[in-house]
Amino acid sequence: LGPLLEVHIESGYTAHHTHSTRAFEILEEKNQDLGNSIEEYHPSGSLGWKTWGAWLDCSKLCDGGKKTRHRVCLEAKGISGTCHGPFQETRNCNEQKCPEPHEVCAEENYWVDWSRTLAGQSTVSRCPTNATGFIARRCLMDESGNTAWEDPSFAYCISNEYRKLQVDILEHLSKGHRILAGEGMSRVTTDLLDLSLKRQVYSGDLLASVEILSNITQTFIRASYNPSSEDIQNFVQIVSNLLSEENKEKWVDLQKVRVLV
Repeated sequence: LGPLLEVHIESGYTAHHTHSTRAFEILEEKNQDLGNSIEEYHPSGSLGWKTWGAWLDCSKLCDGGKKTRHRVCLEAKGISGTCHGPFQETRNCNEQKCPEPHEVCAEENYWVDWSRTLAGQSTVSRCPTNATGFIARRCLMDESGNTAWEDPSFAYCISNEYRKLQVDILEHLSKGHRILAGEGMSRVTTDLLDLSLKRQVYSGDLLASVEILSNITQTFIRASYNPSSEDIQNFVQIVSNLLSEENKEKWVDLQKVRVLV
């Protein structure tokens, strides 16, 4: 017996091909031993067009391209005309105008490798190994139509030490006893003070510090914990350290956040 089913696959890049499915041949050989018909495995209801495949990549990145998808037809051997309609669909894609060379910021190595980016758009790269998050950078265009890279923003980079404090806060908040949670926040305040006395590496560290201070305040309130005079003094000193002159550029960097996202 020959194979019961044939698979018809057509491609936009090759001629029409008809392939006998080896899997069905193997099933048929096994069914000969069992005295069964392969039709039990593939009833007539399973014949016809199968589901459309995924869309292939667009033929062009800009200035209008085409992309296609295909589907497969299953027919019983010796019976044609099961499938009606096209085996292939095509649609337009990437119709936006390709940018002129002067409208793109060229590849550059500054801290990390930056890929070509269209004017007005941003690109990102991973933070250095001592931090988590990403570095963001925007391609700008001046009034004369010339592009230039903006300085990288480290607003989304948080040093590992500050990230650890954020994790410590979650651990203290998970404690059911309010006093324990309050005491835990007191220790976090002391640790944050020590970090703030050092030079913050990234502008994202300032954001992390503000978030930590906010969580400390809320926890003290919810836990009905009365912070000690030392806690209050540490809190005020942390704020003072964050607002020091050496952090001025980092605060300016943080103002880019809404523009970059």
